[in-house]
This record gives sequence, C-alpha cells and structure tokens, in this order.
Amino acid sequence: MSAIRRPLRRAALLLFPGESLREDVLDTILREGFTDVGIGVKTTPTVPGQGFSIPQARELAAMCQARHLGIIAFTGYMKYQEALLNREPQRTMILSGRGRILDLDGLPVRWLCPFRPENKSLYLDLLREICQWPAARDIHLNDEASLGFRGGVIGCYCDYCRARFRAATGAEPPVAADWSSPLWRRWIEHRLSTWTAIHAELRDEIRRLRPDIAVGIQHSPYVPEHVYSAWESGIALARDARAMDFISTDPYH
Repeated sequence: MSAIRRPLRRAALLLFPGESLREDVLDTILREGFTDVGIGVKTTPTVPGQGFSIPQARELAAMCQARHLGIIAFTGYMKYQEALLNREPQRTMILSGRGRILDLDGLPVRWLCPFRPENKSLYLDLLREICQWPAARDIHLNDEASLGFRGGVIGCYCDYCRARFRAATGAEPPVAADWSSPLWRRWIEHRLSTWTAIHAELRDEIRRLRPDIAVGIQHSPYVPEHVYSAWESGIALARDARAMDFISTDPYH
C-alpha cells in the first residue's frame, strides 16, 4: 500500500488586529515558514481589540494574497451578537430552564437562534464576503455554539422554532425531559437533525461560490469531551463529521 502524501500547512494565529494588521508582521510570518494565517472574523467583534471586523479582515486578506499566504477564517454566528439582540430581542435562542446560563468562557448565554431566516441571512452575508477573498482557504463555522448546555437546559423554543416543530408533528415541542415519551424523543431528534442541516446548508453556499474552500464546524471542547450530552448540545458529532470537510475545536484548546 502506498503512503498518502499530504502537504503540511502551518498557520499563524492572529488574535489582535492592532498588533498584527501590519506588513512587517506578515513578512515575518512568511519568513518563518508559515503557509497560512488564522483569524477570528465576526460581524460585530465584542471584545475591544480582539478579533477582526470585516473591513480589517478584508485588508488583511489582500495583504496575505500578495504574499501567497492563505486565510483560515474562524467565524462567529450565534455568539457575539449582544448589540443586535438588544435592538431585536425576538432573534434570541430561547432556552428551557431558569436562571443564568454560562458558556465555556463563563459568559452569560444570550445567542442568536441559528434557524431564524433573518439570522441565517446575516451570517450568509459574512460567509459570502469571505468567499470573495482569493486568499481564503478554510472556513470554520459557528464558533463554539450549541443548542443546549449541561443540566438539560436546551433550545430552541423561540416562536419560529416552535412553529417549525408544530408543522412537522402537530404538537408543541416538549420542555420537560421524559424519555418514555415518543414526542420528547422526536423533539431531540429534530434538534439533532436540524443542527446538522443548517450547517450543511451554509457549507453548500460556500461550495457554490468557492468549491476550493474547505468548510468545517468549530465545536466547543465540551462537545467531543461529552461534558454536554448530545441530547443537551443538539450536536451529533458523527453527523457533523459526515456533513463537513472537517470538524475541530477552537485552535487554542
């Protein structure tokens, strides 16, 4: 059996545009043998100075293209949208349970519902922008998001998601876990299947525009480590692996 030969790529992770959006930084990266740079790209960066806005990322992509460096884009979708949700709270993912829910970073969970058409349209605008950059090589989808958390706090119960489930089953999505109930099991399966389907839809749009870009999904390490059960997170790793070119966690984990 002949060995499979694959090119080895080296990516420099750039977190702070104020420090790295410079010609001399990219020249150093190139001299040191890197082939790509990895950047977080968000529609609305939430931490001042961290993560690239679209104009900053567009500028960096042009600088990378001139040096034949690739761009690996780590993109946020459901997270990092606090300002938008303050203006339009109906776009929020609604979770079961009460109390303050914290994510992996210890931050309160207030995220977009990934299924609402207006939210999906917003994210597609970002992905289409990235596809216009010739240097783009990989896109990681939906930074560390999920449909639920430890303790059985799950979603989404927004009006849009409830209507979709009613249309499919004729019933409201159940809130309390009841493993003896066929309706509860159908609700869990619905969440698992629609999670993979929405990301496959995003992948298909990227492939339509740029079939050369590899598309994957970026999970919280809590998912592969099973800190969150699959029925809680709404994520079936095997399904995501079949649907994507790759699956990963954040590069700093």
